[in-house]
Amino acid sequence: MKVEVTTGEHCADLPGENTKVMVEYYPAIGKSVVTVSNMLKRAKHFKNADDLACYLLDNHSKPKRKPATASERGNSSAKKTTVENTKSIGVDASACNVDNGIADVDYSTIDVETGELFSCRTSKSLHLTWVHVGKEIIASYKWDKCLFITCTMASRPSYDEMNRLATGFINRLKKQFKDEFQGIHKFLEPCEDGSWHVHYIACFHEIPKTFEKWAKKWWGRKQGYENPMQVLIRKITSQGELEAIIRYLNPCSAKKEHRIPFYPKNCQCMRGYGDYAMPITATCTYGTAKKIVGDEMPTKRKNIRVTDADTNVELYYRIEYHFTSNIIAYWLERCYDMAADIHTNDTPPVQSPMPASPEKSFWENTKCTERNTALWQDYKYANTERMYG
Repeated sequence: MKVEVTTGEHCADLPGENTKVMVEYYPAIGKSVVTVSNMLKRAKHFKNADDLACYLLDNHSKPKRKPATASERGNSSAKKTTVENTKSIGVDASACNVDNGIADVDYSTIDVETGELFSCRTSKSLHLTWVHVGKEIIASYKWDKCLFITCTMASRPSYDEMNRLATGFINRLKKQFKDEFQGIHKFLEPCEDGSWHVHYIACFHEIPKTFEKWAKKWWGRKQGYENPMQVLIRKITSQGELEAIIRYLNPCSAKKEHRIPFYPKNCQCMRGYGDYAMPITATCTYGTAKKIVGDEMPTKRKNIRVTDADTNVELYYRIEYHFTSNIIAYWLERCYDMAADIHTNDTPPVQSPMPASPEKSFWENTKCTERNTALWQDYKYANTERMYG
């Protein structure tokens, strides 16, 4: 099996208007990723740009887990048996649920989203968890409200000991700063000698001024004495720095992959707490997705191709187009045009800085299904002249 990954502005052509794509929207940064693939995930489909924008801007919260009933526990045990049987033939269970004609791809050693190959299931499991957690952080946390925290112990704790301390710190933090707290993600990592330490990415509505003093005192009390280097806290200064920290925390990176044997089986070394959610996803045609990002051309693109090395047959492809235009701009612009269209001679416009004349409205030729960028620019300039003379 051969995997080719290319990036850049010209690594892939733009898809056709009617090509089915998946849109991932990251609310915290207003960024959207449009994906073309022969194996798209299941998501809600939209035919209209207005409905798509309204859905992506909806406040989606993290799904809550419900206690399972006795019958559901029985079903889950049956499903678990099926998964064990599929693992015995070297194919991941998630691939068996999709009828895509790619049965020859060994999903136990390849990540089709990033195109990376792994030597064992443990490394792939850690990598997929890291990708999932990274998307949660980028989609939910604003970088100017985040702290990067590193905590170590001189007693060289084991995984179980460090996990218990790390979880206890989070539980106490949520109570101590319950008004400011939004969410936190922990990353348990082994050291070179097999002992463990923990990293956190914490997000607050407003960063508490007493947080650093409180955190060092809490960890010092657990260790028996305070050490200035025991707890390192750094305020994140940009979105690029936040993404660089997430890349640094990848347990399968070249600098950390030799520590993978230290990870226990089925460990929860990366986990989030608080208010966070995955990027909002939906499917539509590329023409519909292009309407909510305006005239922007995706300068950042990623092309992944998986081919059979013996027959040179393409088994899987995935192309990502990254857009930085905020969907909120489209939605505000679209709502303003719709408000202008519904004004009549009998009903004066509500909260409109430029009310249309009763005789003839210069919006009368505007279609409700499309934006009118020129009129929006005219409105902005006219409103500026009215405000500043």
